[in-house]
Amino acid sequence: MKHVIEPQLSIQRVTAIDNFDQIVQLEGTDSIVGNVTQIRYALNNRLYARRAEGGGPSVAQEILTVTLDQSYYTDENAAQFDRQFRTSFQGQSSAPTKFSPVAITARANPTNLLSGTFRAEYDTQFWAFRTIGADANIEIGGWLQQTTGWSQRRFVDGLSGFDVRDNLDHYLNSFTNLKTADDRIGGVYQFNYDILGGRYLQQRIVWYYNAQCCGVAFEYQSYNLEGLGARVRVPQDRRFNLSFTLAGLGTFSNMLGAFGVGTGAGELR
Repeated sequence: MKHVIEPQLSIQRVTAIDNFDQIVQLEGTDSIVGNVTQIRYALNNRLYARRAEGGGPSVAQEILTVTLDQSYYTDENAAQFDRQFRTSFQGQSSAPTKFSPVAITARANPTNLLSGTFRAEYDTQFWAFRTIGADANIEIGGWLQQTTGWSQRRFVDGLSGFDVRDNLDHYLNSFTNLKTADDRIGGVYQFNYDILGGRYLQQRIVWYYNAQCCGVAFEYQSYNLEGLGARVRVPQDRRFNLSFTLAGLGTFSNMLGAFGVGTGAGELR
């Protein structure tokens, strides 16, 4: 096993942009603040271990990486518009700072079939985490693939964008894929769950069967439309879809218009 510590330092200078306040901000490059020098410093910790694959000789592979990353700006306004940090673009804080949050990132690959990532952004001015998130992926024998993710936007008193509890979020999502070794029969279950609201935002179930000449697939989808206000007429949208595959011809789907219920919006409950 081998441990590598890798410090990083970069300096970037952006010249003045005199008409910044007149630029319509439609994408990330529209929000770049001019006349700023940015100093970015990071510390990477990498852990390597030897693995043997396919009966061959063992080779060194990275099994764990932990990175601490932060930036300093000569203009405190630039800290609000740094695309390298997920919690930027939140508006001016009640206590402006020339430092970005500390980004903590960890990636683990203990085996070739199991991996996971963790990311958090920590505010060194308010001594609190802004966001925390993690996801994991596992594959077993070619018949199972499971991906799970979790994220949380935390309350930070006095920090713009994080000091209103109604703007916080807490989500859990999952994707499960099961299939036979020859991919003849399989299915998918996927969901996004709002932990704060105690409700599913979206669920999707797919089952399929493939033969040499043709195939058939059934799909069920459910969307929770609560919270969208007067723009929607129903609180939920549930749909059934049917598709056929013919070898050499292609795929035919929704032949019955979601089983004869139009678009399916709110009709099946």
